[in-house]
Amino acid sequence: MGGGRAHLLPVLLALRGSSRMDAQVASNRCWVGGFTHDLCCNTARYGRTGNSECWGQDPDDQSIYSHELCCRQACNQPYSCWKYDDWSFDLLDKLFSWGISSQAQQDAVFAFLFSLLGTTNLFFVEVGGPVGQSNTGFLERVKWKSCAGRASNWTGVTFDAEDHDPARGLYREFVTLDNAVEVLGRYGVPREPDLLSIDIDSCDVWVFLALTRVYRPRVVSLEYNSRWLLHESRAANCLRSPPYRWRMEYKDDAYGASLRAIHEAAELRGYVVAWVLPRLDVVLVRRDLLCPGHGVRSLSRLDRTFGHAMGLRLHAPTTADFEREWVLDFGAWLRGWRSAGGPAGASLRAPVNA
Repeated sequence: MGGGRAHLLPVLLALRGSSRMDAQVASNRCWVGGFTHDLCCNTARYGRTGNSECWGQDPDDQSIYSHELCCRQACNQPYSCWKYDDWSFDLLDKLFSWGISSQAQQDAVFAFLFSLLGTTNLFFVEVGGPVGQSNTGFLERVKWKSCAGRASNWTGVTFDAEDHDPARGLYREFVTLDNAVEVLGRYGVPREPDLLSIDIDSCDVWVFLALTRVYRPRVVSLEYNSRWLLHESRAANCLRSPPYRWRMEYKDDAYGASLRAIHEAAELRGYVVAWVLPRLDVVLVRRDLLCPGHGVRSLSRLDRTFGHAMGLRLHAPTTADFEREWVLDFGAWLRGWRSAGGPAGASLRAPVNA
């Protein structure tokens, strides 16, 4: 991201929302109940000694992260777009140094984004995820305060291929690019949920493309495959039958999609890469929530900002034959699909000219 500014430090967690949001609807901006510095930065994950890199460790800047200060600043600010480039990478990297229920620092990223952008319906959708961990669990645990002083809880639905516990909002559904829209429709998901999280170790980018034909989540988290480099637009082949499916016993590294492929898919659907958790997830923000020209909008910018998150192997290398069978050139497919009228057409399976 662009160079940081020292004067931004006192207003780290909640500045502005989007000029396109209704001020009354998008007034929930800060967490209140259940959120403490100790929970996020000390005993929860790092033990009694805490994490020296976590926000607020310096006694001189504790007030910067006051919940009340955060909410007052948010409520006193006019609604405008997010000036993404005004935030330095180093500053955000320090903010994103804790996690409660998420696999890594996803909790911190979402807490920051929704304090900055505001919320609308406080609704999340989580598709898949590691057993015992959740990208939305933290949001469910805390209350979010509106400018009028009312506190609300997040609600949502979680889909998993194996687990089923309706009392917790968890439903057994095998979500694919072909049934994703129908599944969300059956469970009454609003067309613009605040958060969509996809972590299915296989066809994540394809499910994203399928859903965003109909649904327009404001923030999206997608698992990505960190092994591929910037010049490699690659994705697991989920168009073939049967589609690619990652299996724990093999632990191959042909799953998911490269960061470049996700950047290209995001661009197609009107989203911008906002953050990358190396080896794990890419976080996207809907483009209309960013100020014009702000954000990671080119491959060169993607490389400068998140190049360190590419070329990192997480699983065992696959054979060349396996790659040919299960991995496709996503960029070539996308060009063929678009030339065949894909963006205006209905199906990702439409014939392509690639």
